Amino acid sequence: MAEICHCPVTLARLTAPTLGDGLDVLVKYMPSRVPYLDWRSRQAGGEFRCEVVPRFDVGAVRAMVIEVPLLVMHESVRVMHPGRLTGARIELDYGATEYRARYAAYFDCPVSFEHRVSALVLPRAWRAVANLDFDAEAWRVALARCAASASPAAAADDVVGRVRELLREALAAPGRVELPTVEQVAARLHCSARTVIRRLRAAGTSYQAVSDAERMRRASELLVSH
Repeated sequence: MAEICHCPVTLARLTAPTLGDGLDVLVKYMPSRVPYLDWRSRQAGGEFRCEVVPRFDVGAVRAMVIEVPLLVMHESVRVMHPGRLTGARIELDYGATEYRARYAAYFDCPVSFEHRVSALVLPRAWRAVANLDFDAEAWRVALARCAASASPAAAADDVVGRVRELLREALAAPGRVELPTVEQVAARLHCSARTVIRRLRAAGTSYQAVSDAERMRRASELLVSH
């Protein structure tokens, strides 16, 4: 869940109003970023379940594919919920692993096996736990970016627009001689250069093409102003 890998989802999770809102973001938007895994949630009685289900046979890495997202959600809960996670539990849809004795070092709740589906199960009331780091503006922006990134075409358009904004900002700076590199722009956008290049390509353009267009636009503005 490093920000450089899943930055809009991570930001939304960290700035959500409540623990429940943060978990809902993971369940809703992570499938578009981790295409081999379904994330589901449901409420039953006094419990809230966050379930993860591989979309196809992942073979020998099944336990890792399931346990990593469960650990991510477990850590999200542990950050916001005060005290020990008494009342929570981890259910796994496979038999006991050879390292089962080590789960206690990572999960602050019981772990059991041979269930119908793998899930992090919480008391439903915990959804209302307030996030002390809630930031209304950051939450709004993060949700908008999550929604955009859920659609490849929208994500590509969003990146093109943000790249243009950063290039225009750079061109307008006094005494600016060189434009930032794609790596520098990617750092400003909190993603990798590869992601920027891929999404620009999906939009039918490239970093060089956008840079050239913005140089020409700025040159035209300067000619008109003089």
